[in-house]
Amino acid sequence: DVLLMEKATFGSETVKQRIRLKHINSLFKMLRDFTVSDLFEKVHVKYKEAMDQKTSDLLRKRGSKLNLEILLPLMQDLMVQNLSEGVMAENQPIFDFIGWLEHEDAFL
Repeated sequence: DVLLMEKATFGSETVKQRIRLKHINSLFKMLRDFTVSDLFEKVHVKYKEAMDQKTSDLLRKRGSKLNLEILLPLMQDLMVQNLSEGVMAENQPIFDFIGWLEHEDAFL
């Protein structure tokens, strides 16, 4: 009663009437998708080539050893800021690109 939730429509009668707590994960992802644009839209196409299956499988096996909470935000910023022009060689080793990232005054 204090929050008057019985009168809340959440901006949508559909959400109020049809969405249940069991749907919270799906609802959150859908709402987030409405607001988040493609962060890599401006990254040049030559940097968006898919990895071959062998490399992808190897990375999946070893991915648990990566500190993704640190790496992903740093990589995202670096990609968005530096890969829109297409001036960097796409076949250079990835370490040449992300190896200069810093976290807590140290290079990755």
